[in-house]
Amino acid sequence: MLLQRAPSILLAGGRKALTRPGRILVDNTPRRVTETVPTMAHTAALMARGCGARPSLFMPVLTNPVRTFSVGFGGLQYDTLTEMQEKACKRYGPKPFLGCRPPNGGPFEFITFSDFDEQVNRARVLLHEAGVGRGDKVAAISANRIEWAVSAYACFSLGAIWVPMYEQQRLNECEYILRDADAKLLLVSKERILDKSRHFVSELPALQDVWCFDVDFQPRMKVVDPASFLPSVPIEPEEVSTLIYTSGTTGTPKGVQLSHRNLTSDVKGMTVVIPDEAIPVPRSVAFLPWAHCFGKTCELHNALQRGAQVAVVEDLAALPEALLEVKPTMLYAVPTLFKRVYDKIQDKIQKETPFTQTLIARALAVAEERRSLMMEGESPGPWLGLQYSVLDKLVLSKFKTPLGGELNSSYVGGSAMPVEVANFFENIGVAICEGYGLTETSPLICVNPFDVRVRRIGTVGQLIGDADVRVVRDGVEVEPGEEGEIWVAGPFVFSGYHNKPAETAEAFAELHGTRYFKTGDLGRFVRGGKGVPLLKITGRVKELYKLENGKYVVPALIEKAMAEADLVSQALVYGSDRPFNVALIVPDWEKLRAYGVQHTGGGVTSLSTQEEIGAHPKVQDYVLEQLIVSCKDKLKKYEIPSRVVLIKEAFTVENEMLTQKLSIKRHQVVKKYGPDVEALYSGESKVLVA
Repeated sequence: MLLQRAPSILLAGGRKALTRPGRILVDNTPRRVTETVPTMAHTAALMARGCGARPSLFMPVLTNPVRTFSVGFGGLQYDTLTEMQEKACKRYGPKPFLGCRPPNGGPFEFITFSDFDEQVNRARVLLHEAGVGRGDKVAAISANRIEWAVSAYACFSLGAIWVPMYEQQRLNECEYILRDADAKLLLVSKERILDKSRHFVSELPALQDVWCFDVDFQPRMKVVDPASFLPSVPIEPEEVSTLIYTSGTTGTPKGVQLSHRNLTSDVKGMTVVIPDEAIPVPRSVAFLPWAHCFGKTCELHNALQRGAQVAVVEDLAALPEALLEVKPTMLYAVPTLFKRVYDKIQDKIQKETPFTQTLIARALAVAEERRSLMMEGESPGPWLGLQYSVLDKLVLSKFKTPLGGELNSSYVGGSAMPVEVANFFENIGVAICEGYGLTETSPLICVNPFDVRVRRIGTVGQLIGDADVRVVRDGVEVEPGEEGEIWVAGPFVFSGYHNKPAETAEAFAELHGTRYFKTGDLGRFVRGGKGVPLLKITGRVKELYKLENGKYVVPALIEKAMAEADLVSQALVYGSDRPFNVALIVPDWEKLRAYGVQHTGGGVTSLSTQEEIGAHPKVQDYVLEQLIVSCKDKLKKYEIPSRVVLIKEAFTVENEMLTQKLSIKRHQVVKKYGPDVEALYSGESKVLVA
């Protein structure tokens, strides 16, 4: 996402750009480059006109013929991932593309688009010599890294199928995927994974070899003679390019077959909602796994065709440092990141002097007023604009420091963003563009645009270019604004589950003569800014349940409300066929400790255990009180949980309570803490620690 500098750089309309030095790796040698940064006048102009996002091409109550977009960002034309990669690398040649930290530490070093193309050519020779051809499966167990992207695109260019997996996946699950996919070659990232997976070659009939990025992949690459480079094979857009295994939060892994057309149409469809000018200097830090469709499509594929720069982070522990160094202008993220940053900021604000707290409150109020006017398409006016300019410089801009200081927008998915968190970041100048999709839809179906006049917090945005979305109840499309299951059609919708014809048939249904994928999500259309229809997710069909009194409950709405409580880190609600709902909460234990130290008269100390903290009556009353406060204006009385399990251990991927995209595995949590839930239903206690 850096632009290599000529003697001078002009932005569109003749605007000059400022520059800042950076580093780039060309022919494996670090060199100096400069990065274009839009001038304040340019940025202000973009904000003033809301970045000119195009109007929606879709009205949800009408039947639309499917449109095929052959043009991506900047007019780049392609119909396959290979065509996109080759044309993008030719167009953006010397610009930096992917970067990582060297093994011995130091600042990020980037390879250019030309370097990336050359590495794909080398990897294509390696795969071809290993016998990989059209329709063969190449699997990978790896975190994000440059070799991952190189190998994937080399695989695509041979007509082979890429099968990504996560480093954290259980070995038996990896074996299931390798066997089900009939993988011919396995690529792994680290030597420890190589040692654990070598035996697969003798146990799986189709698997012929295992290569390791850290051990033998680079030596193999170096000995490839450029004279032996092969052209990519002709590929039809309908050919399968990727097989992503997903079990969501329940069930056995299913291989989602995604074609070149599926993925490229999804990337190109984003241009309808997020045009070029919305991201004038795209620079990102990749920490969401590319093995998941969100990271792979929206970040890797999108960055490639956009001519963007991406710093690759393998370890989440290194993310804070990477954000400060790279200073991203955009991020693909999950709400968890922003919730953590928000909580830390709020903690710091509480420790400031009364004068500083008043100044911060005033700055946020001015920012909120200014944004409200801009959402209505009105000018903030000179006086409000002057106040905002001063307070932004003194206060608001400082809050962006943990995210690098230059973040303008973030495209967020995976779960709902707490409203107060989204409003805070919007007010400090970070556009929170929530989106929605599934692996089966490549994944993006809709996303909130950068245009402040259109996007609305609490929705998942505007349909991308080719999306045909219906809201259906009992097989019949509902009236506009009513709730139902979300059905989707379009060129980005997968063809089926690998080796699972029954599950494939179950996943689709016909409506108005068109075959639709049934997402299993509940939602409805609402009217956004400028009259653009925006989709709002309200829950999951399968997660919808009745209480003992027959009243329906949508867990997602309750969990979203609970997450807005200051003391809640993670939350889940349970109550199917029960008299009331029970909340399973991972609290911020340090905040509970601080409350206990201050309010229990010595009953809770700095040395108290989690059990001692959670068992104190005043702490329990505080927890229940905070839940009521966060829920009472958003939920019906019967929906508000009346009893709570305080969980000591956070939900993580490692303890198998979260999926790889950081969604809570509901069935796993309920299974593990089921006895504690039962104790709350059968006993007198209102709060338990587990």
